[in-house]
Amino acid sequence: MRFAVVPVALAAMALAACQDDAPTAVVPTGQPTAPTAAPTAPATQEPTAEPTQAPVTPTEQPSPTSSATYSPPAAGGAGVCSSSSSYEGQPGPAAKPIGSLQTFDKSGTVEITVSKPTIDTKPTSSTYYPGEGMVTAIFPVTMKPTSASYFITSPLKFTLVDDSKRPCKRDTLNYAVPEAQQIQVKSLRQGEALSTKLVFAVPKSADLTKYQVLFTENYPGVANVAWTAS
Repeated sequence: MRFAVVPVALAAMALAACQDDAPTAVVPTGQPTAPTAAPTAPATQEPTAEPTQAPVTPTEQPSPTSSATYSPPAAGGAGVCSSSSSYEGQPGPAAKPIGSLQTFDKSGTVEITVSKPTIDTKPTSSTYYPGEGMVTAIFPVTMKPTSASYFITSPLKFTLVDDSKRPCKRDTLNYAVPEAQQIQVKSLRQGEALSTKLVFAVPKSADLTKYQVLFTENYPGVANVAWTAS
């Protein structure tokens, strides 16, 4: 009877030992897993992607330099070519000698000839045109669509530029030459020729061999053809 108590006591001690071990196994494994999962959240922080994209936009700002190359030269004072028009042509192709017949394609061929100018030194009734220190240069011009079905003439398609590429003022209000003698907007049919005049203000002492007459079909823009002005 005395030995029967021993197994019961041992069984009770073994059960108590198992109950003591259970919490020690659950508590240590449950508590470390929580702190190890937490650091993964700061590892996937988004701010690192933003600084890499911010510097990309400043690199796309050289566009003002391209527009600066197309800006017209600064207008001069008295005795210097100066036009306030925003429809001027820009020098492009090499200028051919004055009087040369040139062609350009407009769904067909158009022939244009600009001839040597005459200089008119007479004053006008206007203080605006030709202006102080300026005289009038009158260029005969002939245009003819040879294989193009039509061609529209306009004074804005012709520009006179000086040796600094400044555009010279047109006689838009017909102070020096009557309107009927100057180039006007008109539609020419195929084979129809028109002879008229281009009128510009130039400095009294201008060396027109250094000037250019430009023809620009799609003004303002780079000229299609050009002539030396004298």
